[in-house]
Amino acid sequence: TARGGAAPAGVLAAPTSKPSAAPARPPKASAAPPKPPAPPRALAPPWVRNAASGGARTGKRSAEAVLQPPPPPAKRQAPAPVDPEELISGLLRKWEAEDDAACRYVLAQLSPEELVELWEDQFQPNWYDARSPVAEQVSNRAFELRDRHGPGGGALDTAAAFAHRRGLDEDDRAVLEDLTHWELGYVMREHCPGRSVADLAMEAHLRGGPSPQDLPMLSPGKDAFGRSRRLELIDPFADALVLGDANLSFSWLLARHRYMLSHSGHITATTFEQPEQLRERYTEIEETISDLRRWGAEVLHGVDCTQIALDSRFAGSEERFGAVYYNFPHAGAVRGFFDAHPLVHWRHENLMHLFFRALRAFMKRDGIVKVASNMSAQGVRYSTIIEAARLSEFEHVETIPFQEWHLRRYNRSFGDKRDAKKRLEGEASYTSQRSEKDMVYSFIFRPTGVAPPRALIRRPPSCRDFVSATAACRCGFVCPMPMRDNPKTKAHHFKPGGPHGEAEGEERQLIIAELYKRFLSELHGQHVG
Repeated sequence: TARGGAAPAGVLAAPTSKPSAAPARPPKASAAPPKPPAPPRALAPPWVRNAASGGARTGKRSAEAVLQPPPPPAKRQAPAPVDPEELISGLLRKWEAEDDAACRYVLAQLSPEELVELWEDQFQPNWYDARSPVAEQVSNRAFELRDRHGPGGGALDTAAAFAHRRGLDEDDRAVLEDLTHWELGYVMREHCPGRSVADLAMEAHLRGGPSPQDLPMLSPGKDAFGRSRRLELIDPFADALVLGDANLSFSWLLARHRYMLSHSGHITATTFEQPEQLRERYTEIEETISDLRRWGAEVLHGVDCTQIALDSRFAGSEERFGAVYYNFPHAGAVRGFFDAHPLVHWRHENLMHLFFRALRAFMKRDGIVKVASNMSAQGVRYSTIIEAARLSEFEHVETIPFQEWHLRRYNRSFGDKRDAKKRLEGEASYTSQRSEKDMVYSFIFRPTGVAPPRALIRRPPSCRDFVSATAACRCGFVCPMPMRDNPKTKAHHFKPGGPHGEAEGEERQLIIAELYKRFLSELHGQHVG
């Protein structure tokens, strides 16, 4: 009570302070014994922890994805014919292009599997596109379908490139991404059919690998491999070969790089042009050559990268080169044709297939080859570079953004007569190409000891088909037939009369035949740059 007396029986006194916590109840006899503490998570490698945590990388579908309604069924179409000739005829009828010789030539170059894929595709050419003829549209679509099966033309790290080569699934790719430099190298060396990536990764982890003091070997694997290729940390004792270096500025940069690193390997710098042409286009060429020779480099002119096996200056150089560079390859422009037009595009494909096949005899085992190109280039396409390398046993190991490459700061050039009037110094990329899409495709020569398949050499269209698919101006200008009516073309050619009138009859055939002779010479390995 207020006076401190005892409360009457049955009446509870008001609490004067916060009641104490209730005593803990004794555990039930049936309760399970407490679990032992879990081991520290740091003891497990990162790829094990990521796999155990689940989530998007384990391949589980979200609830939203499961609840979405199924897509509507695709429109049924007739099954593809079995005979390739029937496939070609059926596609031409489907597109109403039975009389288009260039379009028939494009389809004849495709494999049976590619023809079936094109048959099942919903593609329809646009006959009203004045800039892109139907044959070019069909060719581009065939390349797009082919590119779907490749690794893509953008940046690709070492782990992703290895996963694509071996056809690994998403779970294996996730494991590779979390391996250290030593573990990733171990998995790539030991992987073979019958051995899983997860087992090899655990095996590499249990082996212990390098000591904790060896930090580079314990760093993230894909980053470490990419760093060495971006910094161009190549074999210091191996010789290097540079092909198609018009103004020799890349060779100069590479020679200085190796000189500063005290490499003992030599450099062979080559140009496709002869010295007289170089002096006309590049006033600084003599000074550049002098610097190269002072740094111990050899300079050769008039070198065709597809014919080095027949060049007497390379006699005795078998298995010599540990690094080869070919920047922004191009088979040369053909006046009146875009690079992507199938009547001339075969030249760019042959360039890369012959280039890699010619290198085989001169490469050291595990030697590197780097080809810089734009991933959107329509001449030498990235998919052609990767496929040509694969057929000659050069493994695609990484794709590096050109702007991240240590050797990017050289004076790029067109490599033709345009260099005499316009120079590309200070410009980020070539005309109609974006610099962020410039890539460096990296390969390693891994011969198996078994003869590789035949190089995929494209034949030009027949002379009859070429004549029927092109138009000729009396001045010597030749272009695809649909381009004849293009306003830009008619501004200078195909006038009603005079020296720029349209050639007809025998005159037209003779003009077109001259260009076709050039194609035949390139097919036999002459004038390929």
